[in-house]
Parts: sequence; C-alpha cells; structure tokens
Amino acid sequence: MKVRHLAAVILSMPVAVSLIWEVSPLAAPGLAVSAVSGTVAHGAIVTVSGALFGSKPVAAPVKYDDFQNLSVGQDLNANGWVTAGYYPPVASNANLRSGTPFTRNAHSRFESGPFQYAHDVSNFRLVGLNASRYYVDAWHYFHVDADPQPQNIKPIRFHQNDAGAPNAYLNFYTPDTSDSLACGRDGVSLADGAWFGNSPTGSLPSGAWYDHWIHVQYLIDAGSGNNAFDGSCVVYINGALRYDHRNIATIGSGFYTWPEVYLGNYVRTDPHGGAHAYWESVYVDRSWARVEIGDAPVYNACTHREVQVPVAWSDTSISVQLNRGSFPSFSALYLFVVDAQNNTSPGFRLGPTSPANLRIIR
Repeated sequence: MKVRHLAAVILSMPVAVSLIWEVSPLAAPGLAVSAVSGTVAHGAIVTVSGALFGSKPVAAPVKYDDFQNLSVGQDLNANGWVTAGYYPPVASNANLRSGTPFTRNAHSRFESGPFQYAHDVSNFRLVGLNASRYYVDAWHYFHVDADPQPQNIKPIRFHQNDAGAPNAYLNFYTPDTSDSLACGRDGVSLADGAWFGNSPTGSLPSGAWYDHWIHVQYLIDAGSGNNAFDGSCVVYINGALRYDHRNIATIGSGFYTWPEVYLGNYVRTDPHGGAHAYWESVYVDRSWARVEIGDAPVYNACTHREVQVPVAWSDTSISVQLNRGSFPSFSALYLFVVDAQNNTSPGFRLGPTSPANLRIIR
C-alpha cells in the first residue's frame, strides 16, 4: 500500500507550492516516522507523525537562538543570555555561514593579557537550570589573528553557580600537529576514575577547528551524580561520533546537577594574541530528545545535520519549526526523531524519489 505525504519545494521562481509524493510506509517496528505534513519550508511548522517518540515534558528547548533579531554589536544579554568577559559576546555579521538564510551570528572575542582582566574569557551563558542532563547543538567558527595558535580552547562548559568547580567541558588543543578533541571534568583523568581523553575515532585533521564552520553536538548526563559511575558524555563533530563514554563519573562528589551552561567560555591566548569565536544556531536543552534533518537515510552516516525546533511533543506526534541551516533546500533530505536516550529513528525522506511521483495540489 502507498501513503501520501505533504511537502513544499521552491521552484526557480521565489514561490513555494504544496506538493505530495508517494513512498512505501516504514515497515520496521519501534521508533519511526511515518508521515510529515504541512508546508516544508524554512521557518514553517510541520507535524511529524510516527511511533515511540517517547516523552518530552517541555517540547521546546531551554534556548534556541539564531541571533537574527539583534543589531550588529549588540550585547547578547538582550536575548536573555548572561554575558561576561573583557569583551562580552555581541551580535555580528562577520564570517556568516555560507548558504544559510541568516545575516547575524554571535561573536566572542579574546585577547592576550593578564588573566585577572578576563581577556581569555568571553562568555554567554544560561543560569539557574539545575539539570543533570543537557544537549547542546551549535555551529562554531574559530579564528586567530596570528600564529602560533592557542593550545587550550574550551568552547562549551557546564558550571556550578558562578563557580569554577566542579565543571565539565569540551576542549580542543594541539592544533599545530593535529586537532585533538577531549572532554574533561575537574582536570581528572580517565585513569583516575573519571574521564578525559582524545576522540575514539582519532584526531581530526590539522587545522580542522580553524577558519571554517563546524557543527558540535554535545550530550552529557550526570546520572545519579555524586561521583557515581553511571553518567555519559557523547560528542558529534560534523555529524561523526567523535567521543562516546558511558557509565562514567561526570560530576564530582556532593554534586548532582550543573546549574549553568557556558558558551564561548575560555581561550588560553597568552602569548598568542587575539582570537575570535563565532556561534550560530545555538540550541540548549535539558533533554536529549530532539528532531534533526540530515543528508543520509542513516543517522550516523550523515555528514551534515541541522537541528529543528520542536513546539509540541507526544509519543506519536511532534510539531516542529523547520530550520534548513546551510542546506539549499529540504529536497532529498532525511528527518530523524531522536528519543531521550539518544536512540534515532530511520531517516524519513523529505523529498520525492523522482519528479514523476509529484502531483501539485491546486
């Protein structure tokens, strides 16, 4: 039996029209998408139907910010972030991600100088969250004004209330040889019973973090907390699983949650000179449950994914505001629903298999 699904494509003229196409229904049991209805266009809200999406008590993320409402140079605190540093992060129109509809991003600026003057810090953060589990999804661009490049860069960090420890972070370093990815907690090594280490899939190519946009997805869970070995840390870089540690202690003794999420954070610039971090499409949530689109039918085979913004969520239906990111259109992409345990559905194709299967609704 065939089923029909509704979508939209953009023709050579700047007009969106509704179309339907025919595909075979998904036969695999379990977490799956069976239909997407509504006009498929950037910023539009569509309904995703299926099974075993699981629960997400608050559908929307804690924060999604594309910074489009800000004026160039405006402090990000205008959008509800807490900002800090010698140069607090501001909205920018420099180094925009090619192919997106966006004309703004966020800019964190770091300069060499005495640490007590916070030249190495340019934060925008969320406070008062008190969650033990987070999902952070963002596009990140890093530039240095002159060689040598900084050796210690922590773009994402989970903190206690305005305190340095205990904290957990994403770290990249040693860019002069190869770009290594690490995740750390309070400076404790994996051998000492916590976790710290390079990417399980090897170092990234030299310079991979510099002067182009990369996609970071960071999943962390404190488990039961209090230094218990039931936490998790998972990191994807540009769609590839780069870090995956389970049943580990992710938070120190006496602690159970991270109240604050920092972005921009820290760059050890001295004596390296100025450095700049740019951010786009920043998504922060207390749940790992989410919706994404990608360029392959299998989640881990995607080389490019973009997070979508849910506005309603049930076990069988999700309403989501579409974000095409730097994809030129939604045609021939795949939609994935990911549940709270990071299990992914098979990709649901958001486009026709051939023009012959299209029929315009008038």
